[in-house]
Amino acid sequence: MNLQILDRDGWTMQCPSCAESITYTLINNQQLPVPFFYAEDCNDVLLRKTDQKLVDKVFAGSAGGKPNLKSLENLWHQMLDVAPSTGNGGRYGFWSNVKCPSCSAEMPYNDGAKDVEQRIFEPKIVLVNGASLIGDTEGDSWLINVLLQTTR
Repeated sequence: MNLQILDRDGWTMQCPSCAESITYTLINNQQLPVPFFYAEDCNDVLLRKTDQKLVDKVFAGSAGGKPNLKSLENLWHQMLDVAPSTGNGGRYGFWSNVKCPSCSAEMPYNDGAKDVEQRIFEPKIVLVNGASLIGDTEGDSWLINVLLQTTR
């Protein structure tokens, strides 16, 4: 896949496991929930409009405008069942997190707590420099290039 490059402003942090510097950026989700998944084997992120349309349809068909948490969790798992492979041939996961590019240690956004509601309604997506943001087609998939103030 020949991806377009998406330049984003970002920051650095140190990996808590190996102390290597990690360059990253954030996407703030404006309308929650937004279905996205981190890869199990790398830092690629799956973020598809077709998945968002499924969520919107479920919300529109729910009494009171909000489906129960179990039905949302099931929908997220159904999305994973039909998700494409990662660029490395791996899978995306419900509980996958950002990983250090140097040592592969996972860095859970919520101290590792497996809270389904927090996972489904997560307001931020972390994108690591060099990761792929995979959409529905190659045309809406991107290679992330994080710009730091010192590199502009």
